[in-house]
Amino acid sequence: MKLQFVFISVWLQIVQASSTWHFYSNPEYKVMACKAGLESVATWCSEGSSKSYKCACTNEPELGSWLNCVYNQTTENDVFAAESQVIKYCDKVKATLTHDKLKDSYANATNYLIDVSKDESFNKTNPINYPITFNKKASKAYKGYYIGYKHRYDNVTTSHYLGIVSLSMWVALFAFASVLHWIGRLFPSSKKALTGSIIDNYRKFIALAPTFNKSHLQPVDKLWAHGYFPTRFESIVLIIHFIYTAVACSAIGFTYTKGDMVFKNYMAGTSRYYGDRSGIILSYQLPLLFLYAGRNNFLQWLTGWPYYRFVTFHMWLARIIMFQVLVHSLAFVAQSDALGKTHSRLQAHYYIYGIVSTVAGCLILPLALQPIRKFAYEIFLFVHIVLVVMFTWTAYLHAEYLHYGSFYWVCCGIWLFDRFVRLLRAFAFGIKTAKASFLVDEATIKLTVPCPNYMKPFPGSHVFVQFLTPTTFWQSHPFTIVSSTTDENQFYLYCKVKNGITKKLLQKFQATEGSEVNIKVLIEGFYGSESPYHHYDKAVLIAGGNGISGPFSHALKLATSEVSKTETKLFWQVRDYSVLNWLGEELMQLKNTKVYPIIYVSDPNSSIDSVHLKSSSFDNSDNDSCEKNSPGENIKDANYSHSFMMDKFGFIEFHQGRLNATEIVASEIRESAGSVAIGACGHPAMVDEVRVAVKNNLSGSNKRVEYFEEMQAW
Repeated sequence: MKLQFVFISVWLQIVQASSTWHFYSNPEYKVMACKAGLESVATWCSEGSSKSYKCACTNEPELGSWLNCVYNQTTENDVFAAESQVIKYCDKVKATLTHDKLKDSYANATNYLIDVSKDESFNKTNPINYPITFNKKASKAYKGYYIGYKHRYDNVTTSHYLGIVSLSMWVALFAFASVLHWIGRLFPSSKKALTGSIIDNYRKFIALAPTFNKSHLQPVDKLWAHGYFPTRFESIVLIIHFIYTAVACSAIGFTYTKGDMVFKNYMAGTSRYYGDRSGIILSYQLPLLFLYAGRNNFLQWLTGWPYYRFVTFHMWLARIIMFQVLVHSLAFVAQSDALGKTHSRLQAHYYIYGIVSTVAGCLILPLALQPIRKFAYEIFLFVHIVLVVMFTWTAYLHAEYLHYGSFYWVCCGIWLFDRFVRLLRAFAFGIKTAKASFLVDEATIKLTVPCPNYMKPFPGSHVFVQFLTPTTFWQSHPFTIVSSTTDENQFYLYCKVKNGITKKLLQKFQATEGSEVNIKVLIEGFYGSESPYHHYDKAVLIAGGNGISGPFSHALKLATSEVSKTETKLFWQVRDYSVLNWLGEELMQLKNTKVYPIIYVSDPNSSIDSVHLKSSSFDNSDNDSCEKNSPGENIKDANYSHSFMMDKFGFIEFHQGRLNATEIVASEIRESAGSVAIGACGHPAMVDEVRVAVKNNLSGSNKRVEYFEEMQAW
């Protein structure tokens, strides 16, 4: 709990980072415009930049001319504020002035004011040593500079406000979701009472619905940039954020006026306005990008949302931010050309850093495409981290030049804090020796991992595993946990053999003759949250293949709970009966409990005679037939095998064929007398089918139907 509030305090630094924002008042605009307007008419010092206040503050004739303009352009109520701004600017060049000294300088200057427009020998380029009047030419220049400064810095002020609003919209969303989540957690009956046409229609058409048709977790197009479609709720949130960002960056609060003396042509002024606006707004949004990607994101705890929702927000927010980065970069390219400063800016370090940061950011997006993440995850992860570090560091160097670097320190703080907590989790768990066995028929590696006495897994939890071998120690892979039914100090991980680390482990098996190998692992966890099935009258858990880990853990806890009265059904889609080799011992724990397991076998004849039933693994008290077989012996006779298996697993209802999730969901909701909680984990297509089936069966029901997606996707 304390850790969460520490992280909240880090996140709130996003707002504090805006403390470098300087708010320009109207008297300050007049002070700035008076100086610039007078210096466009006359010169007092031969050395120094027009942007410097040294001459204006230390040269008595220019100071007097400047004050003459300031006092003539400000009202009586603004005189003190204007004088304060003059003093502030002069302090920066170490010229100590007071309000009394300013009044004395002005009074002295009024005795010697000269109108240079009436002096035919006057030459602007030659320094003068007397104060000048605020003539018609100076007045015109003053107005041009006043307009230019006001438009430029009012745009900066508006940009900060729009950035704060952008951040506040996310805060409001999370606050609302957090309130709903914790009301449901602390008062479970209140959530079960949330039924009716309005709530059901919201959940049916927004909360549970995929954005398009039925596809959410399953990739619609393998070459598509994201790979997974957001839910409709996520899409609505992202679309609102995109529309707001697009409008805020392009259509609110800035105009160009002819006669502007700061930006003397339309392109120079407008491109600067677009550049400042997009750069400031993205500075407020960028820390969210780092926060959403973190494993220890406190918002998961507050809202109860799954990790993959924040991954979805991370991916799409990255695209929106890069849209702003491109607008920012192209705007300053256009302004550099309009001002004729392209060559000089290309020599400036801050400009070069901006170019490098933009290129790095543009490379991040295509190199994070779904095919790369899926088929070369380790390469993607390494390149992604390198490019993100390059983008952040060079963006910081670029932004620090204009005093916006604190936003990037917030990003670094969030990233480093997440890494720090991950290290704490890993060290708390410690390096363990896991026993790995290869389940040939299932193409699955089973890891038996010991855990410390002070850390216990919970249903639905997952861990990140680092296999400590010379070539894989730096890789971190997520796996869902199955608690051991015989030893509370260990748990199991079932790892489907694919092309990455699991394939290397398989090669390790093939190089040895034993059925088990020991491997050092570093575990980071436990992560996730436990879905509250026990608060509902019925729990329907639907799993496919290796997706059984989470649903089984929930079913086992419901089965062993002395308090829960939840009617529980566990549906499992498998390819063949060989799954009993690796989960048979665990399934036996559901015998004579209130959990009713149902297994669908799509290919029942492929491996029924390869089921290995170890006498030490099962309870033989009900039938002595098991004694006819030695431990681990194959049951060769198919008919005998079938009858023996049905006898030992008679509490399980077996079906031949594929599981029809749509029919199961509709039937279970229809037959339930009270509230129903439905959970799914397995192949993405099956999980999507369950989600759509749940939303389609909400209408017309006076009972609360909840859906928990146990599958983690990233």
